[in-house]
Amino acid sequence: METPHENIEFMKLLIEDKKLNIEKDKINLINSLIPMCKNIEELDKLLDKAFNNKIINEEFPQLKQEVKESSASISHIQGPVIQIYHKDDLTKVVKVFNSISDAIRTFNTDQTSDDKPSFTSIKLAFQHKTLYLEHRWNLINRDEPNQNQTREIGETVTTKQRKCGQVAMLNLDKTKIVKVYPLSKDAAADILQHPSAICSAIKYGSVLDNHYWIHLKDLPVSLKEEYEKNKLIPEKTPNIKGIKINVFNVKTNTLIKIFNSYVEINNELNISTKTIKKYMATGETYNATYKFTIV
Repeated sequence: METPHENIEFMKLLIEDKKLNIEKDKINLINSLIPMCKNIEELDKLLDKAFNNKIINEEFPQLKQEVKESSASISHIQGPVIQIYHKDDLTKVVKVFNSISDAIRTFNTDQTSDDKPSFTSIKLAFQHKTLYLEHRWNLINRDEPNQNQTREIGETVTTKQRKCGQVAMLNLDKTKIVKVYPLSKDAAADILQHPSAICSAIKYGSVLDNHYWIHLKDLPVSLKEEYEKNKLIPEKTPNIKGIKINVFNVKTNTLIKIFNSYVEINNELNISTKTIKKYMATGETYNATYKFTIV
């Protein structure tokens, strides 16, 4: 017959075993969620959904917080390090980012532009050795030493890019125009995608949202005429690109340069986009030296 002491020891063993199982489940959960997430914010949202369960929250009130704390350290070491190279000098590493998320935050240029940074476009530029946002991109394993050191990334592949004009959605047989949009950003909004995804689908002839995409002017006349029998083709809309920014040196009362983007200023003067916009809005002088105005 078991004594009360033996019963207590047995219960302790059961509790420890349950704790081990919880730890194992916690690690498995994190590892299964990380590949689905672009950054820690997305991981947090998924964890919120995973733990939106009354029984779990009541029985294991600390589990969610423990998982989120574990995820912060695990997610930090996921994914490649990003090198960017000068478009005209592939022996020069312009910058190194700890992740694609960090690169996107830095390259967060004019919000009205079709060329807002995206994960897809950065990865495609790396895979196809093409320019993106006026730079070459290289993804390296974060365990590699000397991450600021130049790698052999191959010659830049020049692609014929058409960023303006009407965009047509085609069926999978490419025999029928399903819909025509004034600009790629209009097509992207209609299918809930980023504009860069449409641009990539056009550039590489790939399927997106179960359709092919092509500039209307590149289609045979017969397809356009067939479409116009039942629908109107929207008028062309000018695709306004970015902004130009004057940067003055107030100490010498001279124009330093007219920059073509926030990124260009960031690279040459090491001033963040957020800072530029802040001082541009107030008209104040940054660091007692720089003044920004839109051309």
